Amino acid sequence: MRPHRYSTALLIVVGLSLFACSKQPPLVASDVVINEALPGQMMTAGYLTLRNNSDAAIRISSVSSPEFGAVEMHETQISDGIARMRAVDELVVAPQSSVKFERGGLHLMLMRPSGDRNVSLNFYQGDALLLSITTPVTPRDN
Repeated sequence: MRPHRYSTALLIVVGLSLFACSKQPPLVASDVVINEALPGQMMTAGYLTLRNNSDAAIRISSVSSPEFGAVEMHETQISDGIARMRAVDELVVAPQSSVKFERGGLHLMLMRPSGDRNVSLNFYQGDALLLSITTPVTPRDN
């Protein structure tokens, strides 16, 4: 009977170890699209989904990129039939949930591009780096 008990305990330990190893990072980006700027334009937009895998809210206070002079989180709002963009100072991603940056809603405004074909995006809470990703620029259809 003792060998069976040790086998069960070993299986539980191995199972818990595998679960701990498969744990995802707290903040993950997916479906990232950074549009190529139109000729002569000094800004473009970026879209993505951010997933909070943790049990605590994640606050994003800024985004930066070495390939752009400035990056801002913006939200499109329609008032009296007119679409306006406003800067978002802080984005809160609730625990175990996602926030989608998309056309006509929350999005990234990327200003003064350097022309690089790959873009690095750094997401911060204050001075703390939360997430860094690199993605190719999506070419415009001609």
